[in-house]
Amino acid sequence: MKKISVIVALLFIASIGFGQTKKSKIMTTAQCNMCKKKIETAVNELDGIEVAELDVTSKKLKVKYDSKKLSLQAIRERVASVGYQADDVKANEEAYNALPGCCQLGGHN
Repeated sequence: MKKISVIVALLFIASIGFGQTKKSKIMTTAQCNMCKKKIETAVNELDGIEVAELDVTSKKLKVKYDSKKLSLQAIRERVASVGYQADDVKANEEAYNALPGCCQLGGHN
């Protein structure tokens, strides 16, 4: 009986630790490698981010994060705060206007 109690307790403790890490993709308005650096730096500074990597070609930011420390919405808002749209979260206008021309929409056309 004691062994069963210990096993149940260990399973309970293990289940608390699982399910915290999530992976998601966020569509951005990134244009170039300067955008990539700016977005990745800003997002990787957030507490709870394990990995943030932007694919400039697809404009998708892949994030792996601790959902107990950080929400996906907070990550989107961080991207928007540095001047880029993130899914349905609009870019901060002041930050967008401060971006170099190549990082603004159409900057590479």
